[in-house]
Amino acid sequence: MDDTTILNRPENDAPRESLLVKIASSFGSQLGVLIFGMGSQIIVARTLGPSGKGAFSLTLATAIMLSIFAHLSLSSANSHFAGRYPKDRRAMVGNNIFVAFIWGAIVTCGIVFLKDKIPSDYLPKINNRLFGMALVAIIPLLLLEYSNGLVLGLDWIKRLSIIRVLKEFLLLCGLWWLMVKGILSVEGAVAVWVIITVFIALLQALSAWSRIGWSITVSPGLLKRMTMFSMQSHAANVFSFLKLRFDWFLIDHFLPQSDLGYYTVAYAIIYLLWYLPFAISQVLVPFISWRDEKAGNELTPPLARLGFTVALIGAVLMALLGWPFIRLLFGENFLPAYPILLVLLPGGLIFSLARILAGDLIGRGLPKYSMIISTLSFVLNFTVNLFFIPRFGILGAAVTASISHIFGGLMFIYFFTRVSGVRIPDLLIIKREDLTGIIKQLRSR
Repeated sequence: MDDTTILNRPENDAPRESLLVKIASSFGSQLGVLIFGMGSQIIVARTLGPSGKGAFSLTLATAIMLSIFAHLSLSSANSHFAGRYPKDRRAMVGNNIFVAFIWGAIVTCGIVFLKDKIPSDYLPKINNRLFGMALVAIIPLLLLEYSNGLVLGLDWIKRLSIIRVLKEFLLLCGLWWLMVKGILSVEGAVAVWVIITVFIALLQALSAWSRIGWSITVSPGLLKRMTMFSMQSHAANVFSFLKLRFDWFLIDHFLPQSDLGYYTVAYAIIYLLWYLPFAISQVLVPFISWRDEKAGNELTPPLARLGFTVALIGAVLMALLGWPFIRLLFGENFLPAYPILLVLLPGGLIFSLARILAGDLIGRGLPKYSMIISTLSFVLNFTVNLFFIPRFGILGAAVTASISHIFGGLMFIYFFTRVSGVRIPDLLIIKREDLTGIIKQLRSR
């Protein structure tokens, strides 16, 4: 199948909403995730303290890490193929269900077998019950990841946004209920997260299925083509996650779990810089996939300038107001997170731009650049952390994370400018006409 398929897409299959509506919807969902997600973080932190917060975050990170290794990044292929090859969509649904349940079960059983073979010193400091809960979440996490990718490829941004907000809202409600009842524990918090993940995964899968049609098929040939495409994205996703989260496991190994609690709070605040860039990236993938590279050359630079400027303002506010913000929301016990936040800020700012450029490159069908950058960034992060964390503690981990984010951001800038021909200043320095120009382009369908 060649790319001429995209030129023959039925007229009623074209995007029906302007990009402005899509980005507004995506960014609105990011605000919802921010509000409800931060509420959940606050409840866990204030109720369970630094050690409990560290254990909860580590368990969720373990489940997500295992699912990321297992999902083969077929969600990236879903996003790309659903836009380019609409005739294959029903087979994509069938393949998603087959891989999620069959491959997910194989992976889960394999982890159970291997766990007893690995020395306990190399496992996260979570008990067997928490580890078992993490394993229960693997299949629903796979199904949710695949379904989200398919919904994104269908250019159904509103639905994707609603599901993400709903997941965080339900988690907040569950944690709040346990807190009010006085029975909130690490195990209870993780159980609520697993139950909600199962529910949301099934809901999103049914949504994608209903959008495409209830008649589905399984296509080994299509699965092979999608797997070949997704392998580059898979390496990128795995190493990108490891770059962002593997230092949590190293901190857990070398330092007290309370230090991990401080570190996760600082990271939760840094994530605020990435909400708008993530919303922009999420919309750029199907927008460019459905068109050609010219669309990315015209739209990505002004959006990158806007996203970077907003992130820069946010970074300055975090530096000035981070201490009272942490004290007010998380309590004085978490004030050691403030110096960690300051060290993370430079890398977090540069990485905000990388998120936008990564979406552009994936939309162009070039996941290989994300693979290269993520791999090199993880190697840098892992190597330096092995030296810094034992010697400099939690601040050593923060310095390493910031360095690896800056390195990855600069690499994304290099590859994007090489592919697109856009100059570096055109990605950083906002222009007077940017806002009106962006709105004009975003109103296009």
